[in-house]
Amino acid sequence: MLRTIEPNKAETGSFLKRMLRKDSAAYAYIVDTASTLAFYIPVCTAEEVWIAGMSLGQSLKTRALGIVTTSIFGRPYGKFRDYAFKTTKTTDSSSFLRKAVVDTSALMVFWMPMYVGQMYLAGASKRSIIIASAIAVPLSLVEGRPFGMFMDWMRKKAGLKSATKMVDTPQNSI
Repeated sequence: MLRTIEPNKAETGSFLKRMLRKDSAAYAYIVDTASTLAFYIPVCTAEEVWIAGMSLGQSLKTRALGIVTTSIFGRPYGKFRDYAFKTTKTTDSSSFLRKAVVDTSALMVFWMPMYVGQMYLAGASKRSIIIASAIAVPLSLVEGRPFGMFMDWMRKKAGLKSATKMVDTPQNSI
């Protein structure tokens, strides 16, 4: 006689519950990725169309590639940023300038190569890529800290630590 095995009711949906726990890597991945997308989709579209002279179609293709890239690399960037803050021992009590330098440096080192690749794959002309890249560097100086503050605000709203609070946290922490 065969017996049917009924699933444990406590296990039903437990994967999703574990994934969305505030101490899970998946939760941090979702928060960092969502904050990067929410900040940069409108910012980059405006820069590409109004400043770099890309067509709206090229910008939308670049943003589509950006969504894919950010969906993959949003959290690794968040961890890279945390590492930059830890390495430089930049905390809440550090000056605005110090936090801005760390945020801007992390942003440019991590995202610039990918941004150039996205524009190339979207079919932007060499001229548009050069102009957009040349514009992205000084804009990164302006955007670096606001983006970092936005990411930290999103983390705080989601119950996660900001980069400035990671300085005394063990390296393998979320």
